[in-house]
Amino acid sequence: MQHILVIEDDASMQSFLKTLCESAGFKVSLANTIEQASAVMSGALLVDLCLLDLGLPDGSGHDFIRAFKPQMTAPIIVISARDTDFDKITALDLGADDYVAKPFSSGELLARIRVSLRRLVQENEATPSTFHVQHLNVNLDARTVYLDGVDDAIHLTPIEFRLLELFLKQPNKVLTYSQIGRDVWGNQFTGSTEKIRVHIAQLRQKIEKMPSAPTLISNAPGIGYRLNH
Repeated sequence: MQHILVIEDDASMQSFLKTLCESAGFKVSLANTIEQASAVMSGALLVDLCLLDLGLPDGSGHDFIRAFKPQMTAPIIVISARDTDFDKITALDLGADDYVAKPFSSGELLARIRVSLRRLVQENEATPSTFHVQHLNVNLDARTVYLDGVDDAIHLTPIEFRLLELFLKQPNKVLTYSQIGRDVWGNQFTGSTEKIRVHIAQLRQKIEKMPSAPTLISNAPGIGYRLNH
């Protein structure tokens, strides 16, 4: 049974999350503070996923991510009434795996939990070299990209291929502009989101069936992009 740690100081929300997750077959531990969360995580029972509120009595959820994410493999899903781009970008840049704004539906949250746990299993397995996503077939070792039913390979520039590889290795996860910039351009990235948008647009022209209505790489407005697997 997979173990979810709920880090939330609001009693009614804590009770709701506990009931929801237990009804879906998860074991649930509760923490009101960062200190209590730390005690649970250092215990004998492995934590498979954290549901994290940003406003906690002994610090912010951002503090928790900053302190614990480098040492943990469990996904962190932020659940917060704060719905600004700044809060979302900060949490994701620090290492949160997803961000769900309150209010949310039970179905949406459970779907996000399942996606994060599935991605964790995939990451723990050997990294594949071949991917089939929707209508796209990619071989990272051979550096080939094909569309279903099309014999000729798609030619991608080195930057476009690095972008596609980055998304393929982190499917269904929102990648912020700064994460994309650092991973693709490294120290040469100046922080220009326009540069990223231009290259994403060029990549979409080559791999999307309808670039004007993309289904592979979708926008996370004001934050970045997500590959829909």
